[in-house]
Amino acid sequence: MRLDKFLSLKIDASRNQIEQLIEKEFVKVDGKTTNKNGLKLKINQQIDVFFPEAKTFDKKDSEFIKDSLKDKEIEIIYEDSDILI
Repeated sequence: MRLDKFLSLKIDASRNQIEQLIEKEFVKVDGKTTNKNGLKLKINQQIDVFFPEAKTFDKKDSEFIKDSLKDKEIEIIYEDSDILI
């Protein structure tokens, strides 16, 4: 079975997300990093998947988002240094 197909059966993620994890080398097979989606798996191989940390936004990002929404009819309900609702 192909690595990407195996992971799509085991991980709650889209096929595209799984392919990106593999291509960006967040997957190891038997301790070795791989970027080959079509890698054929063998019985008893160990598969390790590392999920990248979520991107955090800084104050510059928040100001950019706020400026880009300025001309839109969107009401800002709450804002602090961490979130904008």
